[in-house]
Amino acid sequence: MKDFGVRAATSADRAFLVDMLAAAVNWLPERNWPREQILADPALAHYVTGWMRPDDSWTPPASAASARSR
Repeated sequence: MKDFGVRAATSADRAFLVDMLAAAVNWLPERNWPREQILADPALAHYVTGWMRPDDSWTPPASAASARSR
């Protein structure tokens, strides 16, 4: 088992958040909405639009190696 730590979130994490939003939207096997469709829907896009706003917070996992290199 690998050791994992945490790191502070950055604006660069938006792409990962969009990937996770797409995975959540497309959890049904018969649904395969492209990211463009998801991001065009205000009911869904608001989760990632403008990331990282001043009030946004998230602590993504980081490998122990990358956490030690900081």
